[in-house]
Amino acid sequence: MSVNIIHIGLSKCASTLMQKYLFTQHPEINYIQSNSDNSVKPYNNNFMAQGFASDLQEFNNVINNNIDSRKVNLLSQEGFSGNMITGQNSGYYASALYKMYPKAKIVIVIREQVSYLYSVYRHMVSRGETYSMKKFINRYQHHKELNMTNMPGATIMHRLQYDKLVSEYINYFGRDNVLIILFEDLLEDFDRYIKDLYNFIGVSHNEFKNIKYNVGIKHPEMLSLINFFTNTPYNNGKLTILPVAFQKAAIKILNMFPEYTNQLKKIKYLLGESNLNTIKKSNCLIQGITGIDLKRHNYIV
Repeated sequence: MSVNIIHIGLSKCASTLMQKYLFTQHPEINYIQSNSDNSVKPYNNNFMAQGFASDLQEFNNVINNNIDSRKVNLLSQEGFSGNMITGQNSGYYASALYKMYPKAKIVIVIREQVSYLYSVYRHMVSRGETYSMKKFINRYQHHKELNMTNMPGATIMHRLQYDKLVSEYINYFGRDNVLIILFEDLLEDFDRYIKDLYNFIGVSHNEFKNIKYNVGIKHPEMLSLINFFTNTPYNNGKLTILPVAFQKAAIKILNMFPEYTNQLKKIKYLLGESNLNTIKKSNCLIQGITGIDLKRHNYIV
């Protein structure tokens, strides 16, 4: 027995919900996840960054010790799709996973790119990022500033061209063994979403109640200014005069007020016409590969 299913994300595409409810609570699925002592290392950040990259055999041994021959054995780690901002190392992970589990099936969840980028930005700001949206996008479009000159394509635009990631996995595992589903379909028709997912995994339909969705922060650019004065991991400035507790209180207050500008329109403007055309070409390729009509969820096509 080996790993049957690998869910690789993307990040910000309901991965936590899938892990917490759809995988963990299904009686026919053995979701190999982290224990409190991190004894199952695929979900230990240090192991993802170092152990996985340096010792595939150790990784595989840890997984094999947690295989259940009576169930569908499933890995779920959005880090397998590469860095959430740039997609860095996505090709390496695809190759490594294929070497270890060539007969596995792959689940990839994608999200409309502008919405995805805004969600990533909100996530980073909630963790203490101090950049404005404009500076954030500009920073991750340039190799030199990121010290990624040895990683061609490791920028925001590499991440947002989903056809590259999807093609990597199809080339390794085969088209019939790769399921591409939309984050937006989960929001629109949850029952159909899990039915398609479970049919692909090969388990029975399971009912879920009282599912709680993660809600992102509002007004992230205002919070980024507060972060500038807050002692957070992303702030090395000299004006860190506020405790982290202040930032958390600010999040609660900001979330009480509706957002007053069209953030997605602003992101499109910041990306620029050339990048939007690149995203459009990628989405057209995705439609050709999957047969999914992306236009119904306002993807750029």
